[in-house]
Amino acid sequence: MRVSHQHPARAGFTLIELLVVIAIIAILIGLLLPAVQKVREAAARAKCVNNLKQLGLGLQTYHDTFDRYPGYRPSGLASTNAMRKSTGWMYQILPFIEQQNVFNLPFTTLATFDSTFGPIVINTFLCPSNPTPSIDGGGTALTNYLAVTGRQRNEWSTLGGDTGVVGVFPSTNRVRIASITDGTSNTIVFGERPPWVAGGWGWAMRGAPDLDNMLWAQYTTHTLDSKPYTTNGLGTACVFPQQFQPGFPTPNRCDLYHFYSYHTGGGNFALADGSTRFFSYAAGAVIIPAMSTRALGEVVSE
Repeated sequence: MRVSHQHPARAGFTLIELLVVIAIIAILIGLLLPAVQKVREAAARAKCVNNLKQLGLGLQTYHDTFDRYPGYRPSGLASTNAMRKSTGWMYQILPFIEQQNVFNLPFTTLATFDSTFGPIVINTFLCPSNPTPSIDGGGTALTNYLAVTGRQRNEWSTLGGDTGVVGVFPSTNRVRIASITDGTSNTIVFGERPPWVAGGWGWAMRGAPDLDNMLWAQYTTHTLDSKPYTTNGLGTACVFPQQFQPGFPTPNRCDLYHFYSYHTGGGNFALADGSTRFFSYAAGAVIIPAMSTRALGEVVSE
């Protein structure tokens, strides 16, 4: 007798059930992505803070070694001297941020300095939250951190010298820790400002440092700069005064005049005591200019 075996029909997803599963997965991914992005930004922001802390501690070690802070450039140099336009604070601080091997690279002219040091990317000079490249189209390495060299661009002439701590001008001014009578915990030395890659602004170690790796806390007018920009390059006027404030969604040359970051709501700064602080943009008009000076006696209140 032949026995017939009947197999049950194999269960499967219907099209509707499959679509429901796909929809659930899409919703879960949508819920998870913001959380992942927040974690990534938190990690990038922590790295950014650590970079600024390294610069701040390197600055303190520099001062311990030379009994002064790095200036705009070495003083008393002829206009043809390669050191005159090349060795700004970023070059001077290299041995104190574990970059002695880079500092030791030889050069004899400004051209050889630019070709040697210009392309070298130093990660300590870069904030991971910044989406712009670490090197521009011409092969020059960029920086996201600038020295806060004073309150206002023209004060180096009206007050006899810049009012900040790092990269002050004229170079005959030698700022020491005793010069910071406002208090090291009330004085900022480094801040964030992403480079404007399209225009070649934001070079770390090439050419004169103005607006590349040093900046004043506020600009009341573009005429204070030797190469003033009046518009963003697309016909829209740059609005002055400019101070610590949000940048445009796409960086343009108006953003050259102020500190800002890609962090939400504000940016990180390093203080002269070696600490770091996150300031909201609400601090831009009053607190940041007051904390950019070393000895003008402003009262800082938050």
